[in-house]
Amino acid sequence: MGIKGGWAAGYGGCANRKFAAGPEMPDNPVKAKISVMNWVQASDDASKVTPDVGLKDADKLDSNIRILFSLAGNYLANQNPDLHQAVRVLEDESRIQFIVASDLFMTPSAKYADLLLPETSFMERWNIGETWVRQAT
Repeated sequence: MGIKGGWAAGYGGCANRKFAAGPEMPDNPVKAKISVMNWVQASDDASKVTPDVGLKDADKLDSNIRILFSLAGNYLANQNPDLHQAVRVLEDESRIQFIVASDLFMTPSAKYADLLLPETSFMERWNIGETWVRQAT
């Protein structure tokens, strides 16, 4: 608050959290990162995804994206700058070969999933306050 474009709360997610227990995960050898808004380009023609359009930690992508995981989000078929191109890519199995979605509702993105997994709401978890203060309440 008080900062133009700012808001009144803290970090609202848990992307950088480590699980207390679970399987040991190996390091991912792929260091390249793209914005969620570049997945269409990265699956259609990876050569178009460069540092100029948001590619991080790499100069180029080695291949097109073939598998998508849509977790608690509707960005595949609803929140994209070019929905018509996104739908064409989603419907072309030669481009995206497998889609996993997990959401509370049957969203437009979930309708394209090859594997649809259930998601829990905040009322079905023990961590209701966790995302606000980064510790269980």
